[in-house]
Amino acid sequence: SDAVGVNHSQIELYQGGGSNKLSSSSCSSSIQNAFKFLMSIIRYDKETGRLLQLAIPFTFTAIVFTVADLIVLGFVSQYLGTDAMVAYALVDLTVGTTTELFGGFIEAVSSLGSMAYGADNYFAVGQ
Repeated sequence: SDAVGVNHSQIELYQGGGSNKLSSSSCSSSIQNAFKFLMSIIRYDKETGRLLQLAIPFTFTAIVFTVADLIVLGFVSQYLGTDAMVAYALVDLTVGTTTELFGGFIEAVSSLGSMAYGADNYFAVGQ
């Protein structure tokens, strides 16, 4: 057993270095050791709290947008038919992919352009 509580003889059993038969007690103890190891990696600190304060609203927003898109897709399918639903889905996919592609380009240019302007590097800004 090392500092984190991982029993290396049990790891050898999983890798084929011993008997293939594991008792339920050794299996539960290896699960407990894996959980202890996981908890040693994951710890809640101030930075984690700050990240969660940002992540939770963004996650909620993404879920709401996805549900809204599914509702619209359901209405299109119900009232306009299957062909219209497939057309809507393909157009939505094409427009969404194009928007993400160009949106990423625009964000990168605006970030780098702002930094270059702040550093008085007008050639990099494009002026």
